[in-house]
Amino acid sequence: MLIKYVQIKMIFRGWARNKVYTFISLLSLVSGLTCSVLLIAFVMREYRIADSVPDSECTYIIESENSQYNHVKMFSVESELPVRLQETFPDIRDICVFKGEDAAIVQDKGLLYTEKYFSVLPEFLDFFKPEVVSGDLERVLSGTTELAVSESYGRKLFGEENPLGKVLTMEIRKYMPVEKGYGYWVDARQEYTVAAVFKDMKNSILCCNMLRGLSREILTREETQGLEFYAFVKLNPKADRFVLEKKIDQNAGLMELADGKVRLLPADQIYFNPTEYCSLLRGRDKSLLYISLSIALAILLIACFNYVNISMTRNMQRLRNTGQQMVCGALVGSMRLQLITETFIQVVLSFGIAVWLIYEILPVFNAFLGADLSLSAVFYGPARIVFLLLIVVLSLGPSFYIFSRLGKIQLSAVLKNETQRKSELIKGMVVAQFVVSAVLVAVVLNIHRQMEYIAHSRPDSDRIVAVNPTSGNFDEKTWDAFRNQLRTLPEIEAVTTTKMTQNMSGQTGDINYCVFDCDDSYFDVYGVKILMGNGFSSLSAKSDQVLVNETFASLVGKSAILGYTFDYWDKSRKTVVGVVNDFQVDRFSMRIPPMVLHPDPSGAGRLVVKAGENTSYADLKMKINTLWYETAPGNTGLSCLTMADIYKGFHRDELRLMKTVWIFMWVSLLLTGVGLFGLAWYTVESRKKEIGVRKINGASGNQVMLLICRQFMIWIGVAFLIALPLAFYFTEEWMKQFLYKADFTLWTYLLAGGFIFSVGFLTVIWQSRTAAGLNPVEMFKNEI
Repeated sequence: MLIKYVQIKMIFRGWARNKVYTFISLLSLVSGLTCSVLLIAFVMREYRIADSVPDSECTYIIESENSQYNHVKMFSVESELPVRLQETFPDIRDICVFKGEDAAIVQDKGLLYTEKYFSVLPEFLDFFKPEVVSGDLERVLSGTTELAVSESYGRKLFGEENPLGKVLTMEIRKYMPVEKGYGYWVDARQEYTVAAVFKDMKNSILCCNMLRGLSREILTREETQGLEFYAFVKLNPKADRFVLEKKIDQNAGLMELADGKVRLLPADQIYFNPTEYCSLLRGRDKSLLYISLSIALAILLIACFNYVNISMTRNMQRLRNTGQQMVCGALVGSMRLQLITETFIQVVLSFGIAVWLIYEILPVFNAFLGADLSLSAVFYGPARIVFLLLIVVLSLGPSFYIFSRLGKIQLSAVLKNETQRKSELIKGMVVAQFVVSAVLVAVVLNIHRQMEYIAHSRPDSDRIVAVNPTSGNFDEKTWDAFRNQLRTLPEIEAVTTTKMTQNMSGQTGDINYCVFDCDDSYFDVYGVKILMGNGFSSLSAKSDQVLVNETFASLVGKSAILGYTFDYWDKSRKTVVGVVNDFQVDRFSMRIPPMVLHPDPSGAGRLVVKAGENTSYADLKMKINTLWYETAPGNTGLSCLTMADIYKGFHRDELRLMKTVWIFMWVSLLLTGVGLFGLAWYTVESRKKEIGVRKINGASGNQVMLLICRQFMIWIGVAFLIALPLAFYFTEEWMKQFLYKADFTLWTYLLAGGFIFSVGFLTVIWQSRTAAGLNPVEMFKNEI
């Protein structure tokens, strides 16, 4: 026990004498553990969410490839489809259908638009087994006039009051049938009573704030056409999914109802197959998890490299004292135990600091990645075993390596002070650290370049701003008056009521197209160019005339496109009078669809403004909201989004990935720089005698600086040459998802290389200047 106490005391005394080494070792381990533990916990939780559906081995979601939406795979289906599937195939033993509800809660201060509000069949309880906090969820789902709310949404609506028994007046869309043909929809108000509260579904693939019952009979009624439905099916244990899908494909009636191919996606695969068109389900791009794990491993390796390098230099520095201990009879086993003990204390101390840091930065991390991690979730179940193994590996791995290195040094050489540092592996570690950092820098720059290309693919995208109300009780006249007053602001160049992307879809023959209802200002605001033919001659008198884009024209034939007539979605007949340039209206991983630009004096009822060239976004937003408060007193502010923001919003996962790599790029650079600083410091310390001799023989300060910097710059150069093809490969693999991408440029990689060289140079130069300023007389005095 006394020996252990003495050893521990010696360890802490050594830390106090070598503050630089101790600081670098702890900083490396703390940074590496913090980042790796967070990212590993994030990945493990994502897989828990993906596997959260009970009976996932026999539960599937219906997935369709809808021809109306550019043949994109979607989870929304026609309401009648799951009913017909269950009636047709005995292998489907049950269905659970969700219907997206579009409603607003009437409050004293105006309308609060509902979020994640669905009606659902009672089978929901069997499919997902939600945890009920209070009330009777089964009764809620058996009727249609009662509601269930999540705990957090209940607090949002009622504060700390108990939601049970509260009555909500809601503004809804009510279908009014007619004797012949399709009916119409009207705005109506209805009261609902909160009769159940369920736990937030943080660990579920579902994302629901409010639920009410859905009647199975509604699923086959005509008013459900075009509404948002999602359907899960539960198969019999012996059913074969692939055989069932083939049977569905062979059923003409079902295929016509689905308007595309029908697939059954296993429940445990839903989370990693996200779609932009599903409001019910959470989703995560799996590539983000792979990249997160790779970054976690890379940063952990850099931290370990730093620790091993610093430990090796420190142990080499104290080898003479070690040799003296060996002469005096110290056992090798005792010395190894001391080294393991020191490593273990450092790792445990670093892990403790890392846990504290994780607790502090979790809110930022969650907001950053759109996650919902808590400290208990970080160390949940299997994660504790993983992190315990991590501590053991970090404690023993570097120690065993140092044993192997020290074991090759002869005692006589130690006592004569003739040992020379074997730096080949240490050089390799430094090179590996800079390879990781250089790859991350190059990848970040290329992702950023692609995101900027997407954001600015349309002219003046930073000047075009969509203006939308967030809530309120204003009427249509108030909104029209506000829109007219906007035109008088000197900061605004033009105003249009046409939507930025599209307002509906249609089909003629085999062509599925997007529709833009265009007012007079459309071309002025969006900068769309007419390539062939003419524009609209008169919006009011020539509404049978339309323009199409290049893609539409190529499907018909460019030589025959002008004067081409076709059946419009509303059964009217339209004539093509011109062709406009192609532009993207969705993700850049999707092909530009055929488009039809239809003249309409009222456009699509949206409000989009184009700011003047010298108007800042912040000033424009302030002026718009000031005018709005004057026009509609008492209402909340307006939402303003530029076209660049909207196009970036189509690529949330890619932006999240860019930010993730960007953050951890800086962490890797910090760790690499700190490790390089420690090695540079040791180099100066171990070569003081050589530097003194060179200065006595006439070496200038610049020559000494060059001597110190040269070897490190060579290492960084080698690292960059290795990183260049790796960065190119990873960038190209990531870019494969895009059909439209920024042109390749070598400057991105050269900029990354220049940045890495700058970081390395600035890290080493301070130590080099210190070495150049050393007095050789003082150095030789210390040697005597």
